[in-house]
Amino acid sequence: MGRQAWKKGAFLTVSLLSAAFFGRLERISRTVYLGETEEQELVRKTETEKEPPETAVETIIETETEETEKQTEVKKETGRIRVLIRSDDFAELSHEELRILCKEKGLLLEKGEEKPLEKEEELFFSAEASLKTGESVMLTGKDGEGCFSVLGLKRGYEDPVFEGSLTILRRKEGFLLINELPLESYIRKVIPSEMPSSYPLEALKAQAVCARTYAVKQMENHRMEEDIPADVDDSVSYQVYNSQPENDRSRQAAEETKGLVMAKDGKLVDALYYSTSCGLQLDQDLSLEPVFAAFLSVKHEGDYEKDEPWYRWNVYFPVERLAELAAENGYGEIGTVTELIPEKRESSGCLSALTIRGSAGNAEVDGEYAIRKFLNPSGLQVNLKNGKAAPELGMLPSAFFYLVPSYEGEKLLGYELIGGGYGHGRGLSQNGARGMAEKGKTFLEILKYYYGEIELHDALDTGDQSFIKKDQ
Repeated sequence: MGRQAWKKGAFLTVSLLSAAFFGRLERISRTVYLGETEEQELVRKTETEKEPPETAVETIIETETEETEKQTEVKKETGRIRVLIRSDDFAELSHEELRILCKEKGLLLEKGEEKPLEKEEELFFSAEASLKTGESVMLTGKDGEGCFSVLGLKRGYEDPVFEGSLTILRRKEGFLLINELPLESYIRKVIPSEMPSSYPLEALKAQAVCARTYAVKQMENHRMEEDIPADVDDSVSYQVYNSQPENDRSRQAAEETKGLVMAKDGKLVDALYYSTSCGLQLDQDLSLEPVFAAFLSVKHEGDYEKDEPWYRWNVYFPVERLAELAAENGYGEIGTVTELIPEKRESSGCLSALTIRGSAGNAEVDGEYAIRKFLNPSGLQVNLKNGKAAPELGMLPSAFFYLVPSYEGEKLLGYELIGGGYGHGRGLSQNGARGMAEKGKTFLEILKYYYGEIELHDALDTGDQSFIKKDQ
């Protein structure tokens, strides 16, 4: 069964990001001993996304023992990212228990000592027989990067394998599992988890640059919860990591774009991406209702996604369902729905404010994501461009839709939503990238189409990175 009991203190890895983070992507890792009765918490300095700090420094509540200072080790590493590995199907931040298999010989850091781990040795962590709250252990490689399999973890492939190191941190709610590894190793596992490996290589390379730019920006901005010592998690809340195994094509895409990130005006691009657009272009202004409705009512032959099932879709909401949704979303009883009012559209055509007017009250929904969650089509049929019905959805495919009311005489029966695309509609369309690559476009041409006049820079370069402004 492997090791099952962990006594007293353990070692916990935290990180300090240097002031010259973007210049060198340097991380200083500290290994700090946790006493047997202390429940240590990591405290992160958080900043808003718009105003990231000049220096990003994580702090840890200091232990009061001299032994802590004696056992502190400092080492310098380059281009590493920490990923919180969520539970089965990405449902929770923590795990009730963990079974970890050593794929190669490794080391376990425990109580100030390095204990060898044999190849194929299994470790089991449970609430009854493992760490106390606040304690942790680290698993790493014997001669560099480790290789571990988390047995039974439900992902897109069986028993997913993780490179680098694993830190298991006991919290009251369960075990946090944090994978620290080189940034480029991380990117190789994001690519096939976010884009099918069958897509053209230039599309995969565009995905690699997007994923790397997004990751580096998260490493700077510290958007994880403040008491979790990680830069990102492995779910769609950030970008999906290691849900599919890396392969030759993902490795090639990562290698041919190694270190490259997007910048504009000396700042990293907000490298968002999504599945499918409805035919968007950067220079369009679709903020007016008639203009957007006219745009979405036709198929544009130049659109790279014009043959995708999600390019156009429609769904019908009876007024009774709309009233139910208002109650389910905390707006109370609004009575009989009398009108849906699109209050605001972005220049892209994305609906960002919606009012549901009822005989007994109104529901005002603000934000693209909130609108999609409110108009949950569960139990309703969403019809796709190819004539098929979409699979069951927990939210509307996109907020790129216009409204067509249905009447019986003067009585409002419901609304048909005529929509297009899948996802939030900001940044790169993955299926659009595929279409562009199939027509011979390079990854740089693809990126400039979706992000404008960006520049590519090497985030792993140890030389001057003055293109990153210190006051951003």
